[in-house]
Amino acid sequence: HMEKVLESASGSRILIDHHQQPQTEVFAYGISDTGKSSTCEMVYDFIVDSGNDALLNQDIAACLYTGVMTDTGSFRFPSTKASVHHMVARLKETGINHTHIHEAIYDNFLENRLRFIGHALLNRMEVLYELNTALMYIPKGDLKRFDIKTGDTEGLVNYLLTIQGIKVGAICIDRDEERKWSFRSKG
Repeated sequence: HMEKVLESASGSRILIDHHQQPQTEVFAYGISDTGKSSTCEMVYDFIVDSGNDALLNQDIAACLYTGVMTDTGSFRFPSTKASVHHMVARLKETGINHTHIHEAIYDNFLENRLRFIGHALLNRMEVLYELNTALMYIPKGDLKRFDIKTGDTEGLVNYLLTIQGIKVGAICIDRDEERKWSFRSKG
């Protein structure tokens, strides 16, 4: 949805990312910093370092907080350094309601999505304790059965890492002509 708008835009495309090996082909400029917790932390640093921190209003702060909260797993991942908490403190000073933001993101499932997650955990998960690995395959029939949209599978791979002793989680989602793979690891 946003992709189509961006593809038709006439301006220069700039990539700001915190992942390893980002897809840079369609961008005129790019920066990637894997030492950062999130792209939103990088954007925040840019705003502050460019002397524009006075522009941080409640709307901008809410967007940045949402991005850093989701990318850090609600601040539990190792990438959550002290600088992230300093950033969040500054964002809180704008008056954002962090509880409301968290609830809007994580406590807002439709019933079908929660039933899908339960079905996937019960019927589609394989645990290989000898390899400290958990795997999951989601056939497109499950997506249709539970009326699952593209964003509804976001974060599903993280459930695999909640199993004691599991260090690697992988999920494959069958979507018509493509397979979407997600990998997560601890440590």
